[in-house]
Amino acid sequence: MGYYCLVAAQHANANEIRDTAGTFNALQAMGPGVLGVVALGLLAYGAYMLVQARFPILRGLGAR
Repeated sequence: MGYYCLVAAQHANANEIRDTAGTFNALQAMGPGVLGVVALGLLAYGAYMLVQARFPILRGLGAR
């Protein structure tokens, strides 16, 4: 979605901004591999957020 916002800003055309459904439709048109990589990334981020919620003491370890 961020990519489409940047493209719309470069072209000065607000009609080029896509919502979530439009973004996933564009990813689907690129092939199942791209959509699978995005799905795996979203799953990994969800798992990361669950670990952050379960173990709040780990939140400050990576901020050095």
